[in-house]
Amino acid sequence: MSIAVDERRREHATMLAYGLSTRTVLGLTVAESAVMGLVGTLLGIAAGYWALRYTVEVLLAETLPDLGVQAILSGRTLVVILLLGVGAVAVAPLAAARRVRRMDVPSTLRVIE
Repeated sequence: MSIAVDERRREHATMLAYGLSTRTVLGLTVAESAVMGLVGTLLGIAAGYWALRYTVEVLLAETLPDLGVQAILSGRTLVVILLLGVGAVAVAPLAAARRVRRMDVPSTLRVIE
């Protein structure tokens, strides 16, 4: 997250120069991270469930056919995965809040790469 905040330093400085509060800039960063976390978590759930089914229904069924194990994800497990996956990524930008608050807006906007 630290790298992402450094890469967007000029964007954040521009928003601050136009009068947005630091809280709003951080809120937008948290919202963007939450959306990315949601997409990543949903893709992870789909890939993980596919891997679980393949492991249980193909590999385990060939190795130990007498067990009869089923691949099941409960609703509670999915809720916990979504909360942890989205929550951890959404809260991460708050670690860079101090850097955004202390940003020198004029000098950040003056730098041309």
